[in-house]
Amino acid sequence: MAEAILEIRDLSSGWGDTQVLSGVSLSLAHGDVLAILGRNGVGKSTLLSTVVGRATHRSGTVTLAGHGIEKLAVYERAKRGIGLVPQEREIFPSLSVRENLLVAAKPAAHEAAQPWTLDRVIDLMPRLGERINNGGSQLSGGEQQMLSIGRALMGNPSLLLLDEPMEGLAPVIIDGLVAALHRLRAESRLAILLVEQHVSLALEFTDRVLVLDRGMTVYDNSDGRSKPDRERIDALTGVSEN
Repeated sequence: MAEAILEIRDLSSGWGDTQVLSGVSLSLAHGDVLAILGRNGVGKSTLLSTVVGRATHRSGTVTLAGHGIEKLAVYERAKRGIGLVPQEREIFPSLSVRENLLVAAKPAAHEAAQPWTLDRVIDLMPRLGERINNGGSQLSGGEQQMLSIGRALMGNPSLLLLDEPMEGLAPVIIDGLVAALHRLRAESRLAILLVEQHVSLALEFTDRVLVLDRGMTVYDNSDGRSKPDRERIDALTGVSEN
């Protein structure tokens, strides 16, 4: 079995005095993609926020490359190789595309066969090259999402967290992002934790699925040993896409 880059055991966390997650466990190795699915408000984004250190850790363990990170600050976790693409994108509106990317650049915290550079990010998402001197506030929603992904990659992470990257985007933009993410998976050994509302899109990327409900795991195919039970997943997420 491949060595885990991220391992979570019996995690309980939330926001302040409010507990959201209870007893969540998962394991992710280099090159794995795990989709976190579920209805709105069940704790998907809280899970990512706990991994990066934004949410309140209550109990359980979170290890990155074998080292516990529960007590580390957000910036310390980023230094150790965690990259986040937040749901709100959080780009710098007054900076150009080039500046947004370069401000996040740092050496890899792990051995990388091909580190992420400005040229490599633009090769992955050429639209960013076309808009390289435009300010963040001048970009469309889809372009901002590309920039948010590119900025995370410039940090040369070993673990990439994607929080609903397709939310609110036009179908043509989604198609471009899907193609970029497929290529990203094929050309790197990044471990990816993907929160996604669209079940069909998530299952295009991976057979590894974890479904949350009320902060607890209700379906676990995170080891990828079997094909996802689409009928059960649809029932648990309350989404019908057939």
